[in-house]
Amino acid sequence: MVGAGDLGTTAHDLDSALSTLFALASTWKAIVLIDEADVFLEKRDVHDLVRNSMVAVFLRQLEYYTGILILTTNRLETIDHAMKSRIHVSLRYEPLSIETRVRLWQAFLKKAGLQSDEGNIIDAKLMNELCQRPLNGREIKNIIKTATIFASYHGRTVDVQDVLRVVQTTDDLSEVM
Repeated sequence: MVGAGDLGTTAHDLDSALSTLFALASTWKAIVLIDEADVFLEKRDVHDLVRNSMVAVFLRQLEYYTGILILTTNRLETIDHAMKSRIHVSLRYEPLSIETRVRLWQAFLKKAGLQSDEGNIIDAKLMNELCQRPLNGREIKNIIKTATIFASYHGRTVDVQDVLRVVQTTDDLSEVM
């Protein structure tokens, strides 16, 4: 896995990095994953010549790469038309179902010591409220992690109130954004 930022910020650096990456991947018969590839996928803009040249380099490299390349993005609406024609398979991940969010909350709460195999430390009503929020797995994990760090900073173990405090802060921030 390579992040888009690891490939350079100029067309020359990108060309060199992709040549090396694709050559190594071909030799090893490896699958390449470029995470957050948005900068290389976005529609070109007459006012942004640097990014346009990077998109052009990426398109050229992509055209001749014969291996498997996975690109991740969460900005589908900005993908350049020329890029779309070079993508063989597109996978879209739908928002998590409530059942999946329940399982994620339970797993992360258990890891933090707030859920056990024997019983639920968080009651069903509160669990239902948590799972109604359209959060993804990363967001759920970050809420639990932040609550744990907050509690640790205050010299105690994490509790339900810490989780609820972080959830409320997350909700408040989401309203602003």
